[in-house]
Amino acid sequence: MRIFRFHPYDLIIVVLVLMLIGRHMPGDTSSSDWKIANRHLVRGEFAQATQGYDAVIAKQPTFERAYFYRGVALFYLDRHSEAGAHFRRSLELGGDDYVLFWQYLASRRSGGGGEAELRAAIAERRLAANAWPGVLGAVLLGDAQITDAVKLIRVAPPKQQQGRLAEVFFYAGHRRLIDGDRRGALRLFQKAVETQATNYLEVTAAASELIRAAANPGELKK
Repeated sequence: MRIFRFHPYDLIIVVLVLMLIGRHMPGDTSSSDWKIANRHLVRGEFAQATQGYDAVIAKQPTFERAYFYRGVALFYLDRHSEAGAHFRRSLELGGDDYVLFWQYLASRRSGGGGEAELRAAIAERRLAANAWPGVLGAVLLGDAQITDAVKLIRVAPPKQQQGRLAEVFFYAGHRRLIDGDRRGALRLFQKAVETQATNYLEVTAAASELIRAAANPGELKK
């Protein structure tokens, strides 16, 4: 594993991946507001994305995905408490297990622990640490290692393997941040981007983490 250093080529890779993501993630609907909001999200234009999702929610107030993606945009605007509220609303409307993980990240960033809440939700949903996506929650909480998840990836359908690897690197990267290992986290975010699993939200998010870090190199010392 190479020592993580930002290099111009790394940023080029990130930008190219973001351009590719724009063609795939999130899924399209017939709504022009939805398409526009999604386009802003994958380009890292988070303020514009929130406005777009506002328009979607105004027309479809029970559209669960709009709350989730607006929460992601708010997360990267450092409006973590608001992001957490959107993730909670997403869950109320039937959001999937991944929303739990994002809610935990928002809680951590907003100064709250969130660990007990995530553990309780994982138990309620019966997410096993030896199955997908429960293992991601275990990695995020520090209860499992990347190698534990990789074992499960090897038996997954081939079309899912790169995407699942990106998920592992992304959530493990956030575990490193929680543990205070910023350089280790950035290495893992880079690995998530390098999977080129461009239809996975975690690749978009990992690219955003790298771009933010590149814009604030002083934070690498932390």
